Amino acid sequence: MAQIPTTFQAFDANGVKQTFNADENSVSGALTPHHVVENNGQSIAFANPLAVGPSAVTAKAGAAHSVVTGGTPVVAITAGSVVGGGMIRNPVGASEVLLVDLVNPAQTSAPGTNGTTFEVPIGEWFDIPPGLTNQVSVNAASSAHAFVCVIW
Repeated sequence: MAQIPTTFQAFDANGVKQTFNADENSVSGALTPHHVVENNGQSIAFANPLAVGPSAVTAKAGAAHSVVTGGTPVVAITAGSVVGGGMIRNPVGASEVLLVDLVNPAQTSAPGTNGTTFEVPIGEWFDIPPGLTNQVSVNAASSAHAFVCVIW
């Protein structure tokens, strides 16, 4: 039977190898996008980077919290304002889907003609990736469609 590893090593943002134990809840320092971890001397490459965010963040409201005119996108998050991530939620009491786009102005249906608009069902949320530099656009079919937008 294979032994479960208890010690791992990863490179921090400065390229310094850090060691941590499997029973620790967090890793200090941000891991590089190389996403290579050593397990008892054996390198393991991950398909996606390991998400290790800042130790302390301050949440703040996005640039908008309502689609003013149905069918006309609003900028919910301004370019360059996201550091640690965020979320946009279509409230439980909403009567329709919300549309979010990280690249282009959000259209009224997903995936839209640009293929970049996401649909957020009623009561669900859309995660904003850490470090996003683009503005984020939101749209809905009806005017005054409220939503929650928080970034950190």
